[in-house]
Amino acid sequence: MNIYAAVIVIETKLKKYWANIPLLYALSAIIDHMVKLSGLEVLLEFIGINLSIDYSEQITDIRTKLFEIFRIYETRYLEAQFDAVEDKEEFDLLLWWKTYTYRYPVLSHLARDVLVIPVSTVSSEQAFSTNGRIIEPRRSCLSPEMVEVLTCLRDWEHAKKWLQNLTVDKELNLNFDNLYIDDPSGSGQGQN
Repeated sequence: MNIYAAVIVIETKLKKYWANIPLLYALSAIIDHMVKLSGLEVLLEFIGINLSIDYSEQITDIRTKLFEIFRIYETRYLEAQFDAVEDKEEFDLLLWWKTYTYRYPVLSHLARDVLVIPVSTVSSEQAFSTNGRIIEPRRSCLSPEMVEVLTCLRDWEHAKKWLQNLTVDKELNLNFDNLYIDDPSGSGQGQN
């Protein structure tokens, strides 16, 4: 068997395997964040050119099925029940988004970027005053992006410390509530 005949056999097998791409393979490539729909289209175009296969009809079918599936999931999402928040005062929105990152990956990144912006309690006159310097002279050479990064990091660190103290405070309050101050025996157990 010569090389040309082997190439023809291999090409025939490749065309057999690649002629009809199963929908599941196409959809799994599309939801891969490194491939997506555009990557699949480029791949099929490349394979189509090299194996003389026309994928235009298959790409249209894949798009149609993808949007049908998307509409099903969109309907489920819009009808989904949201978690009830028991204590609204202690609800940490950033922590909620961190917890549900797996469920809403894009929205969670958007929420994280928006919610880390610190709310200012400084009066507008003080904020826009040129009398005082907000950034020290030694740090004035930092780019605005770096200042933003440093501010976010500082706020995240403060938030971590606050959450740790919150747990301790809850435990202390619980222990304090269990004490019976009026107990004459001093045992702290109260009278039953």
